[in-house]
Amino acid sequence: MKSDQNNPSKMFKEPFHAHLYAYIDKRAGKKTAAKTYQPPIEFRFIEEMHSYGFTETPSVIVRDKIQRLQAPGDKKCQKSGWYIYFEYPDSDDPTQTFALGVFGSWRGNPEKVIWTSKSRTEMTSAQIDHIEAKISEAREAQEKERLASNELVAVEAEGIIASGRPADVDHPYLVRKQIKPFGIVQVEDSLVVPVICSEDGEIISVQYIDQDGSKRFLKGGRTKGGCFQICGDTEKGIYICEGYATGASIAEATGGEVYAAFNANNLKPVHENVQKKHPGQVIHIAGDDDCWTDGNPGRMKAQKITGAQVIFPIFQNYENGKPTDFNDLHVREGLLEVQKQLSVLPLEQASEETGVNNRWSKPFPEHCLKVDGLMGEVCNWINRTALVPQPVLTLGATLVMFAGLFGRRYNFPNTNTHTNLFVIGVAASGGGKDHARKCIKSILSEAELGHLIAGGEFTSGAALKSALWRNPVLIAFLDEFGKYLAATTGRNASSYQSTFVKNLMEFYSDSGSVHNGTEYSIHGINEKDRPKRQDIYNPSINVYGTTTPSTLFDVLRGGDVLSGFLNRMLVFEGNERASILGNSLRNTIDRNPPENLVNRIRQAYLSTPEPQVPKGSQLAEIKPILRKVRLEASAITSLEDIVHGQEEKRLDGKERFPDLWVRAFENTVKLAMIRAICDDPKNPVILVHHVEWARDIVWWCIENMSLKLEANLSDSQREKNSKEILQFISQAGKAGRTRAEITRKFQRMNKRDRDEILEELIEIGSILSQQVSMAKSKKPTQVFVVT
Repeated sequence: MKSDQNNPSKMFKEPFHAHLYAYIDKRAGKKTAAKTYQPPIEFRFIEEMHSYGFTETPSVIVRDKIQRLQAPGDKKCQKSGWYIYFEYPDSDDPTQTFALGVFGSWRGNPEKVIWTSKSRTEMTSAQIDHIEAKISEAREAQEKERLASNELVAVEAEGIIASGRPADVDHPYLVRKQIKPFGIVQVEDSLVVPVICSEDGEIISVQYIDQDGSKRFLKGGRTKGGCFQICGDTEKGIYICEGYATGASIAEATGGEVYAAFNANNLKPVHENVQKKHPGQVIHIAGDDDCWTDGNPGRMKAQKITGAQVIFPIFQNYENGKPTDFNDLHVREGLLEVQKQLSVLPLEQASEETGVNNRWSKPFPEHCLKVDGLMGEVCNWINRTALVPQPVLTLGATLVMFAGLFGRRYNFPNTNTHTNLFVIGVAASGGGKDHARKCIKSILSEAELGHLIAGGEFTSGAALKSALWRNPVLIAFLDEFGKYLAATTGRNASSYQSTFVKNLMEFYSDSGSVHNGTEYSIHGINEKDRPKRQDIYNPSINVYGTTTPSTLFDVLRGGDVLSGFLNRMLVFEGNERASILGNSLRNTIDRNPPENLVNRIRQAYLSTPEPQVPKGSQLAEIKPILRKVRLEASAITSLEDIVHGQEEKRLDGKERFPDLWVRAFENTVKLAMIRAICDDPKNPVILVHHVEWARDIVWWCIENMSLKLEANLSDSQREKNSKEILQFISQAGKAGRTRAEITRKFQRMNKRDRDEILEELIEIGSILSQQVSMAKSKKPTQVFVVT
């Protein structure tokens, strides 16, 4: 009975009063037209609240005064919702009643909804003015009540904190969550967490946490912009999360400064205030992945925050419970796993620790590795399951995977750019370059997207065309890419092998249009036997090739720069000193991709449908349905700056390889598109931080490649030998190389050439010669060190 009273649609499903009036008229001998019964006007307002999820509505609506009620998502003891309702005679017809109702939630779900008994198009200007006045009146009344209540609660909260005792370390909640009591107090059996205004540091409320984990705030208190701060070393990171338990796990794992915002709606205001306190520093949003809740509010709210690095926990499995946050990760997989997922060692720091001279390598921009959203979760999973972690190579491989997933499905209409991407991952043998490739193949297969994976190699350009005709979107993982290039471009390559690179470049350029197939002669061939011309709409071939540095640079020539082959490639160089000690063996046992991650990748792929293929036709010859990737207005200036930067580099006479910059803008747009689509596949928008992130990666790839080419491309054998010796000395860092080490390494050179090269390098100031005392030698030893 109670549920029917709270549901107007059930209460008035049978128009009882209408039947009663008709019965009375009939007994009186009257013939009356059927009367349509209208329920009381306030019940239409209740129905409107029901449509927004306010199910616990009152049976009697109070007028002219703000009332509290449960809002969507509130627990039994919570009332974050409110409404105010007015009724007065209709100015057009005094016999009728006009009603205005306003409702919402102080938690913002929804923030405010305005309802009127008449649509705005039916109102007179006087009625509209009257409504605006009433809305203003309601707003003032709401604000006045809120401020008064906030002040009283703030005073009460200070008293509660002052009367509390330090929290017991063996409190059942703390024990179950495996966390410490960082500055919280205890009142009787409940933990009490102060709610601090993130703007001015004043106490504004408290949160009670009972032994069973039940939580509640003081009634009438303010929580918006409130947080609990766990002080730490800001150099080790600044983190914002939702709950106290999550914050405590993050603080213990990282040693950084943590702000617990209490709920997802509060992440944004807290971030804005923390950002003001720490200008110029990277702030990490350690979000909750509420995958068990409709709409995933934790993820949705966190991903809407701009100017922060957003990261979500990734779990080995989702059995035995519904894990969502970093405290769940702490309890299930240990504190070390929390640390690994939240922390990435800057390559600059690794270089300083080892003393390696970076003359021929440019440190990768560390902030670009801290990717949020779906892309970040894929990278984190790959890195934490790696025996030899290579986060830079992981990012490059992941970009290619998403480039393929979004191929022939999205475009950036401003420049007709598509997501197709060519990436080369470079690392030493045994340096961990294969792991990302294997992981991505695994996750695509689990997501039932294995058809996107191309064969192991292409024997010719014709083989590439044939593969794209069968499937116009392919992700090609080409191992030993340097040797593969040598086989297809070297002097001994056959005519059909030599067409591979040429066709690869053509398909890259044709991704935004149609690749016209080969025309065949009509002479001497029956029409039915003559091969059909195979036109491919928007071909998307995406390449992730892996190779060692020596193999790649041995095959590259100056002509590859001028031909446009290299400027289409983004070369990601791994950490040459990455070792098996980077991750514990414990994390490499289960490499199966998490089920939740697999499902989300498949959902992202299916967000844009493929066109229907008529019987007897190929998908490749059907024009695809393309979802447009929009550009936020504030990002336009950033893209314009990139165009200017590209042209300055290309036309700079001091640039050794200016042609590498020809496609800098295009590749930046591609990466920004991929990041935007990952964040929101159904409504992708390129934001400023997408552009800046993509620019930093592309700029690094080009500048680092320039250094590598300068070190490895030579006009003569003598110059090549000189560069190889200089690199060998450089790799030793501060320790340098002895003459004996150089002799052993370069035995193929005759002694005279070797000595002359060393003298030349000393003369031009590239290296220094030092006499160093060695433990095993009585005489000083000559050591060469890069300046």
